[in-house]
Amino acid sequence: ENMYAQVDPEGTRHGIFIGIVDHRADDEAIHPDCKTYKDKHGRDQPRMTTKGWELCVQWADESTSWLPLCDTKCSNPIEVAEYAVANKLAELPAFLWWVRTTLRKRDRFIKKVKTRYFKRTHKFGIALPKTVREALEIDRRNGDHMWRDAIAKEKWVTSSLRLSSRMTT
Repeated sequence: ENMYAQVDPEGTRHGIFIGIVDHRADDEAIHPDCKTYKDKHGRDQPRMTTKGWELCVQWADESTSWLPLCDTKCSNPIEVAEYAVANKLAELPAFLWWVRTTLRKRDRFIKKVKTRYFKRTHKFGIALPKTVREALEIDRRNGDHMWRDAIAKEKWVTSSLRLSSRMTT
């Protein structure tokens, strides 16, 4: 079952990204003193390269692998940018030219999603509560317990998932 979950019908293997656990740079990585160069107009420009950097990525099956920064940055830019900030890598040449922009885009995206979330009050004619108290109030007004049952089911599923993840570790 695990093997079928990771391979599509064409035989291509898919790993589910969990997080970044380590980083390393080799001799090809740009030295922090050389993070900029002068363009033809004499202005300092950042060196836009990720050469020489690798990130150790953990997968859902608990395996890890070292991947080039450029590949990880393309597939999971927000996670890589957050990792760079958390590990004080954001000022290094391989990260300096893109981390700040990526995090700004993330913040704008989250702000738009939140705005849309709070504007929506109904879906398919059903009131959408924003809090548990609001959900229980809707149940009281409707004379049923649909939201209460949904909350209880969600708590059960969440606790079951936590329990199964503890059993596998």
